[in-house]
Amino acid sequence: MPAASGGRGCLELLIRPSALIERCARRGVTVAGPSDLVARARAGEPTVQDVVRHAATLLGRVLSGMVVQLDPGKVAIGGILAHAGDAVLEPVRAAIGQLAIPRHPRHLDVVTAQFGDEGGALGAVAAALRLNVSEPLPALPGGATA
Repeated sequence: MPAASGGRGCLELLIRPSALIERCARRGVTVAGPSDLVARARAGEPTVQDVVRHAATLLGRVLSGMVVQLDPGKVAIGGILAHAGDAVLEPVRAAIGQLAIPRHPRHLDVVTAQFGDEGGALGAVAAALRLNVSEPLPALPGGATA
């Protein structure tokens, strides 16, 4: 997704809490910090909710491409914004639903990550532990192993 700079890969710059707090300030709403942003989004404050909804929609657009490629059964959203609950999860779900072309009628759960910011690392460790290392590696062309 192109950023205002014309670069790509700048999603973090657009949806990180400091960017959302700045966006709220430009709209005349002072937000004390990330926790205040989340609390006010959860409470339904219109401007804050609108800013958070826009960020969540951007996140959902990016995730929709990954959903098409990886076909997961679940997407877990982590970080401070995930604590905003449905204020974030619903726009992410909507964007994925609009943009991801399903290969088959499969239900996709979009949920708050249970293990916080460490969830991705813990999932990678769990996947590595499930590998059966006693099986030989597949052969590559030319007889080398992977």
